[in-house]
Amino acid sequence: MRRGSLGTAGERGAPSMSDAGFTLVELMAVVLIIGILIAIGIPVFHTMARRAQTKTCYANQRAIESAVVVWGVDATQPVSALAGVVNASSLLVSPQYLKRAPRCPAAPDSANPGNPTPAEGAYSLGTSGDVLPCVFGDPQHGSFLD
Repeated sequence: MRRGSLGTAGERGAPSMSDAGFTLVELMAVVLIIGILIAIGIPVFHTMARRAQTKTCYANQRAIESAVVVWGVDATQPVSALAGVVNASSLLVSPQYLKRAPRCPAAPDSANPGNPTPAEGAYSLGTSGDVLPCVFGDPQHGSFLD
């Protein structure tokens, strides 16, 4: 049959094996689109993760501040007795105040999760009962009191 002729219905119906599949240009277009979506998505994911860590850090600091206020009402000792690292051995870590010692989510994993040091994400209290700024993350991450 000549090129360009219509032929019969049986000749036009099913594609031959050489016509099946995608062309290289179509595959490259799909790869390009997926690459663009990944290039947009990864920075957005990292930004959202950073924001979540910052908000969790702020929430931890607020919980410590609330526990200090409640402890100040209940305790017979001065608030300066709380100064230091807030970990499992802290006076604040008890069922009435804090169920567990909070850790900064931006901190690396602790070798001793029950008693982390400030370098492992534990928060610290000053002598007046104020939560000291967190040492992890960007400048906005750390103190909600600023």
